[in-house]
Amino acid sequence: MTTKVNSIQEHHNVVSLLTIETLQETKTVNKRAYGRRTAKTVATATVSVRTSCNLTAYANTVRNLGWKAFVCNNLELSLTEAVLAYRDKYIIERGFNRFRGKILGITPLFLSSTTRIKGLIRLLSIALRVMCLTEFTVRQSLQEQDAKLDTIYAGNPKRATAKPTTEMMLRAFSVLI
Repeated sequence: MTTKVNSIQEHHNVVSLLTIETLQETKTVNKRAYGRRTAKTVATATVSVRTSCNLTAYANTVRNLGWKAFVCNNLELSLTEAVLAYRDKYIIERGFNRFRGKILGITPLFLSSTTRIKGLIRLLSIALRVMCLTEFTVRQSLQEQDAKLDTIYAGNPKRATAKPTTEMMLRAFSVLI
C-alpha cells in the first residue's frame, strides 16, 4: 500500500509537498453455518488515509507556477530586460487563433468528403504560413531600417507601428484599392 502511494506521489511530483500516512485495519469475523452454508471466516479491511501539507514547500511551488526560466551562458539581464525579452518571444498560439479570425476563419461548413476537409485545412495552413512569413519579413525589415509603418490604422493615419500584423496591412491595402 505504501509503495503504491509513494509511486503516485513521485508521478505527480508532490513528494515534498504532502505527507501521507496510511493505516490499514483488518477485522476477521467468524460466520456460523446456516442451512446449506458452511462456517467460514471473513476478513474485512479498512484503510484510513491522513494527509498533511508542507506549507513552505507548497508556497514555493505555487510561487514558481506559470514561469519559464530562460538560461544563457554569457548574458545577464535585469528583471525589466528579462520581462521585455519574454514578451517579445514568438507565441505559437497566435497563429492558431488566426484560424478563428475573419481572414482565415474556419467556420462550420458542410463537407462530407474527408479529402475535401483535408484539402481545406491544408490550404488554410499554407495561407497561415504565408501570413506569418509576411509579418515576420515586414517586421524584420522595419527593425533593420529603424522605421515605423504609418497610415496603417483606419481613422488614425498619423499613428505608426514597428510591428504591424498581416491583417492590418491587408486592411490598409484593401482601403487603397
